[in-house]
Amino acid sequence: MDYKRVLILHYTNGMSSREIAEATGTGKTTINEFLKRFRECEELSYPLPAEVTNEFIGDCLYKKAGNLVNSDLYRDFNASQVSQENA
Repeated sequence: MDYKRVLILHYTNGMSSREIAEATGTGKTTINEFLKRFRECEELSYPLPAEVTNEFIGDCLYKKAGNLVNSDLYRDFNASQVSQENA
């Protein structure tokens, strides 16, 4: 989703979430959730500084709590052995 475009349509053009959803081909629920997260985010506000990217917005609004990588969850495995055992 083009976060900056959604924000412009909402804050500058005054479009509703339904109108934004139709204009962007995104679901209304997705637009509502994004705008809710944006309003609640302490790091961002509208208007955005020119250097803010869509990637930065996404990272701010959709970051996961805790460790991003837990080495215990990812381990090497032998794909051919797994395949043979499941055959």
